[in-house]
Amino acid sequence: MKTVFCQPTTWKSPQYSSTHSSSLRLRLLERKPPRYENSYYGPLNGLLSFTLGSKFVVKPQAVLRPNIPKESSTHLPAGVQRQPGTSRVSTRIAAFGPGTPATPTGHSPQSSVDSIGGSVLSRKEGGAEIDLRFPDLMTVLPTADGKSDVIQNVMEVKLNDYNFEKYKKQLFEYMDIIDGKLKSRNFTAFLVAGPITYWWRLGGDDPDSGSCETGSEEMIRLIIYSTLPV
Repeated sequence: MKTVFCQPTTWKSPQYSSTHSSSLRLRLLERKPPRYENSYYGPLNGLLSFTLGSKFVVKPQAVLRPNIPKESSTHLPAGVQRQPGTSRVSTRIAAFGPGTPATPTGHSPQSSVDSIGGSVLSRKEGGAEIDLRFPDLMTVLPTADGKSDVIQNVMEVKLNDYNFEKYKKQLFEYMDIIDGKLKSRNFTAFLVAGPITYWWRLGGDDPDSGSCETGSEEMIRLIIYSTLPV
């Protein structure tokens, strides 16, 4: 598990409240449920961007690439079974099998490092990479080299929670992959299911889970907490 212990900084979150236009739009969507989940993308992007400020970057439909096989140490909630194929290993990667010679940098000749610090299959190998995942929104702390962005939180958006178990499984697949990437100590995964948002914290000082109203002050606090330096 690549937990990143951020150094204390002088950064402070902008003053953001549930009266912001993004939160107001989310409340409107609660009163008048939209036909498509895309209606949530703009307001949620605004919620993240204006809550956290210019220090962070929100990546819509970010690509989560499967990691080189490893044992995940994700602290999933009790009673939740880990998904088969921990870290969503690509069959092309798995085909190399154990014992692949390592290079001086600690990666096999067939691997490279993606923008969020994960060991993934090198593009030099050619062919299509399978088992890619595309969370709706992912917030990162960017770095100058573009190879070690630190994931702060991830959001998957649905219109409602009618298929809650299916949606949770999808989000936990993201979490299994992210467990092999660079992430903040208080990384949090959000499942926005219309007016209700469910969340899970991956490790850190306070692993936990819960739910809150979408766009509420509580959700804003959870977003800020996912990025707090420790």
